[in-house]
Amino acid sequence: VYAIYGLFLKPKDLAFALRVSEKTLEVWRADGVGPLFIKMPNGSVRYPFAELDNWLDSLLKSPYEK
Repeated sequence: VYAIYGLFLKPKDLAFALRVSEKTLEVWRADGVGPLFIKMPNGSVRYPFAELDNWLDSLLKSPYEK
């Protein structure tokens, strides 16, 4: 899905890319721990592709961190 500001992913596409279930994404949204998302006026959810790298980078841990 292309939009004015770039590419957006549907939950099923992001779930496939991350190898998690759509339910996991739903739980992450509810808990505020998943990637940024947009809730459309019709209730559908979309993930801005450009934000995924930032979210994944925030999950990186050094092997020396405790």
